[in-house]
Amino acid sequence: MLRLARSQRLTMFSAFADDPTVAALPAREVALERNTFGWLRAHARPIRLPHPRIVLGSARVADGLLDEASYQRWLRSVAAAGPVSYLPHRRERADQLARISSLDGVTVVDTGLPAELALAGAPEPLEIVMMRSSASTTLRAVLDGTGSRLTVNAPTELVR
Repeated sequence: MLRLARSQRLTMFSAFADDPTVAALPAREVALERNTFGWLRAHARPIRLPHPRIVLGSARVADGLLDEASYQRWLRSVAAAGPVSYLPHRRERADQLARISSLDGVTVVDTGLPAELALAGAPEPLEIVMMRSSASTTLRAVLDGTGSRLTVNAPTELVR
């Protein structure tokens, strides 16, 4: 790859072009192009969501970074402001999703797709609530110009 870079034949395409590590690539003679997800938006098909407020699922419980009771308390606090469509993270277990689907105001919508693919074709502005994740960067780019709003939120137990 470095040989290709030296001959100016290597280009990196990234949604994380502002990250200092990625932004340093041009100094190594690697061309850097920002992924604005234009192609994805142009070809996306809308999915049906029962509620325009969306919570993106997190793998924090599966990864042992947050206990399930705290996660469910957080979900209930988000749903207290109005019903939400819950898009699960690919690593959430079926038994955990069953418990989430029983929470008042939470409708689990498992599209089988990454959130960026599922939401790119949304016909109306969305309100998305999620925990900190790389998806906050990619979704902001995917939904740019749609009027959608993305809020990065965390259970109060995690706020320090």
